[in-house]
Amino acid sequence: MNHQAILFVHCPKLEVVHEEGFKFCRAMRYLYSKRLRTIKTDAFLGCLSLVKISLGNVTELEPRSLMCCQSLVSVHLEKLTFLQNMVFQTSYSLKKVHCPVLQRAEQKPFQSIKQVSLFCPEEMTDEVANCQKLPSSKRSQIQEVLCIDFVERKKLVRSVNMNRRLIRIMLASKHFLEQVGQQTSEVIGE
Repeated sequence: MNHQAILFVHCPKLEVVHEEGFKFCRAMRYLYSKRLRTIKTDAFLGCLSLVKISLGNVTELEPRSLMCCQSLVSVHLEKLTFLQNMVFQTSYSLKKVHCPVLQRAEQKPFQSIKQVSLFCPEEMTDEVANCQKLPSSKRSQIQEVLCIDFVERKKLVRSVNMNRRLIRIMLASKHFLEQVGQQTSEVIGE
């Protein structure tokens, strides 16, 4: 199986994404799982097209788990209490991280990213680099413009249509050969 061709993942019962589980699934855009709790190291490393992922129930994010996810703009970590170093390293598009129950954070979860708005409880006093901490009660007002051209879908439709044409040609050829075969056997039989 070519894991680089995965576009959408719908696994409602998935609880853990293990190390390198979706590593370099460059075309994957969405991952949906109501039960997702744990994301291990390098689980989504290099998922360049990942736009949306179900993180609402995640309680553990290991270092580099969402590293190089170039299309992530905003994430909601409703149940995460501890934010480790390098979780979002080089995910350059990331602008907002909502962690309403965050208790602790290491210093560099957003390493190599210029500026991220971290919405967290006011009681959370840990210093976090490259980050503007805002109270989770404050409403974020960031406008996103996301332009997605589904080139993969267009290629798939083109490929399906080409296969249909080829099947029609093959069926017509088979029918033609059957007719020629019948005529040949009639000529030989005479």
